[in-house]
Amino acid sequence: MYGARATTSTTGTCYVRIRDSSDNIKFEFPSHSITEFCQSGSICATPVSFIDNTNTYALAVGDRVLFEFSGGSSTNYFRGADDNGTNHIDTTNTVKTFYDGSYTEETTNDNMMVMKTVTGAGVYSTNTAKDLEGNMWSGTSGGGGGTGGTITSTKIYSVDTVHTPNHLDSNTGDYQRAGVIVNTSDSILFGQIITQVDAWLDKDGAPTGTVTCNIRKGVDDTVAATIGTLDITTLTGTMALKTFTNTANTYKMLQGDKVLIEYAGGDSSNDLGVDEQNQNVVDGSDTIAVRYKTSGAVYSTYPTKEWCGNLWTGSGSSGTGGTGGTGAGLAIVYEVPLVTSNPTHLGDASGGQIRAAERVINTSSSLYNKVIKQVDLYISRVGSPSGTATCVIRDTNNNIRATMGSIDVSTIIQSQNNMVLYTFANSGNTYALQAGDRISLEYSNGSSNDYLRVADDSSGPIDGNNSKSSNYGNNWNDISSNDRCGIFWA
Repeated sequence: MYGARATTSTTGTCYVRIRDSSDNIKFEFPSHSITEFCQSGSICATPVSFIDNTNTYALAVGDRVLFEFSGGSSTNYFRGADDNGTNHIDTTNTVKTFYDGSYTEETTNDNMMVMKTVTGAGVYSTNTAKDLEGNMWSGTSGGGGGTGGTITSTKIYSVDTVHTPNHLDSNTGDYQRAGVIVNTSDSILFGQIITQVDAWLDKDGAPTGTVTCNIRKGVDDTVAATIGTLDITTLTGTMALKTFTNTANTYKMLQGDKVLIEYAGGDSSNDLGVDEQNQNVVDGSDTIAVRYKTSGAVYSTYPTKEWCGNLWTGSGSSGTGGTGGTGAGLAIVYEVPLVTSNPTHLGDASGGQIRAAERVINTSSSLYNKVIKQVDLYISRVGSPSGTATCVIRDTNNNIRATMGSIDVSTIIQSQNNMVLYTFANSGNTYALQAGDRISLEYSNGSSNDYLRVADDSSGPIDGNNSKSSNYGNNWNDISSNDRCGIFWA
């Protein structure tokens, strides 16, 4: 349903109902809060979806599919409609209708709605304040002499375990699936290919059977990909991170799709625990938690909880490692978690910033004398920037001492709210960082409307004044209270 709230004071519950010619309600879809629509003077670009796959009522002549909301004169809702006098859909066989004490039909106009018919059962309800707890990966882990090698997978979601599990079993009053739903096209999962899911799991009692991780399509609840399975008897009563992997998966996540941990065996005393925590801090209303009961085929969501774990996307290199032993791999020498509220806008060469860096201030820096092999930075794009962004190491005289990698900016996630971790790796780099050097992401082909957002933490959590953020427009500007969000490996 396309529309918008007139003001931020427009609140309440909205409904989509099917009414017959006598105005009897024949079917009602799960309701939503009107606040799920944007507040704008024009129609929101993203619709709000009302979904219930259990509907069996077939539309008859005279029936109406109605969006229903009772606001006030100043707290109203703007409906999306094409009122230019051209009936684009079905000519006069299907027409716009509205109700204000009585029904009015406009035979030359259409309401802006998308209606779908699907097969299969299941009712999806979403909640904008929850996430499923667990990890999702795309790509393969690094190789090496045992466990070494460069990993170029990208972490896009991270919630630690809190040991407050939700329980899955065969009991009709309990759940059989728990996971996350891609709630909007701005979700960090939208368009991503998930090849690994890690979930914090435990068990109660002695359940038997198989735990499955599936990606299910939003349009019909069919399985788009199975990421992996697990013998539940291998779990213990202690919460542990378990991995499901399918590196052959090619399915890209769409709005409404779900990643689910599924188990329908055991009973209320012998069940699977899937960890959750009582807050939503990862992706807001764009990626939220969802659970499923086979009793009634109902999906439900929870506003104050999210799934614990890490989500990854991207691809991994095979690595070379050594000829024996366990392999050294890479070590993290710098890590600042994502902060979305203080990004550097990168790419506007006509007065904005074109380089965003972390600087090695002195020999006490944790980065000093480190040979950096991989740089992971949190980035998103706004508008439609084009060209290539490059990550380099510059010395105190501004000379490039190493190029870590580059990326086509059109492939970066488009969002004004979220950012995703992108990797720049150069396993052949031999340059050791010196005082005054900068690890710099550089892009100058954008504009004031088309640019990159590079995450920065204004609390300066790393190294005190020994390392700090540094931006470049026409000259370098070191920001002593800031650090660049990301991970540096050596």
